[in-house]
Amino acid sequence: MKNNKIEGSVMEPSASRVINTDNFEVGIHNDNKTGWFYHHKYGDEFGGGLWFENNKLTDYDGISDFLPDEVIEAIVNFGFNIPYEFFDKDENE
Repeated sequence: MKNNKIEGSVMEPSASRVINTDNFEVGIHNDNKTGWFYHHKYGDEFGGGLWFENNKLTDYDGISDFLPDEVIEAIVNFGFNIPYEFFDKDENE
């Protein structure tokens, strides 16, 4: 992830935080319970929603099977934990 600057600030609690990676925009809403990701080129066709509880990813929608590595890395950079079930199944075997 080359461009991983977090936009938004702890000093601005009403602002969503956003990380732009090489291929994705990943954002977390100010409630820290929901977020989103979308592909810079393919948009929502390769994007979706994110749901969190107690600083842990609990669900996502949009693309199926697994979250892209860039999205996972951005979520971790925001300080959230990600259970193994959300990683690429082939990498876990």
